[in-house]
Amino acid sequence: NGEATPPLGSFVEVSAGGDHTCGVKIDRTVACWGDDDDGQATAPAGSFVQVSEAQRLRGWRPRGPRSWAEVVVPVVMTSVEGSIQLAESMEARGFGSGPRTFLLPSRLQAKDWTLVAAAALAVILFTASQVAGWAADWYPYPSLELPRIDIAPLIACGLLFAPVLVWRSRD
Repeated sequence: NGEATPPLGSFVEVSAGGDHTCGVKIDRTVACWGDDDDGQATAPAGSFVQVSEAQRLRGWRPRGPRSWAEVVVPVVMTSVEGSIQLAESMEARGFGSGPRTFLLPSRLQAKDWTLVAAAALAVILFTASQVAGWAADWYPYPSLELPRIDIAPLIACGLLFAPVLVWRSRD
């Protein structure tokens, strides 16, 4: 099961389980090895180091294997809080709530293609009107005279109302 093959490095403390072993290295990181069928040989990533450093800042000094309970309890509580947060986020996203559904691609129907054609024709008419000089240049300041109106830009504006006509006729 790999229990007799520890990772490289020196250990300050070592604790053996049935088929796995964990140890605290000199740099205060935790390494575990052996049987990991139930996650028992997965070392607590950063929480052990963070909690032991916080305890040391508060004046705690390790006094042997029994004193490590003061670090292990906060580490276990941090792990439990993390697993609760993961479970809540999975539930919020609907994980495990039933069979997974998928968005089916929708095909464009004749009405949809009509809208695409109307929009494309409007763009072509606006561009042709601007190039041919049928449409007046945009002038941001108000004037007291009526603008010049040509039929091609007016038809192009009318084509932009095609979605309204199609929308009203939908089921």
